[in-house]
Amino acid sequence: MAGGLKLLVAQGQSVPGPILEIGNTNSRYRFPIGARAFVEAWNAQGPAHHCAVGVGHVADRVHQFGALRGLPVVQVC
Repeated sequence: MAGGLKLLVAQGQSVPGPILEIGNTNSRYRFPIGARAFVEAWNAQGPAHHCAVGVGHVADRVHQFGALRGLPVVQVC
């Protein structure tokens, strides 16, 4: 899959707490595999700079969309 398009997905939880005040939308997240493992697994996939945050657990829908479009889906958690 070198150089091709793939979908990258992770499921976590937005939790209350302080966030960076840098002028754009930010949230604090908790992932079931922990912060370090998440960052390492996510970055190992060579993600794009931007991502989308959804409401609810939608990984199943991302997998379905990938299957319909013939795109591989990598789920890190």
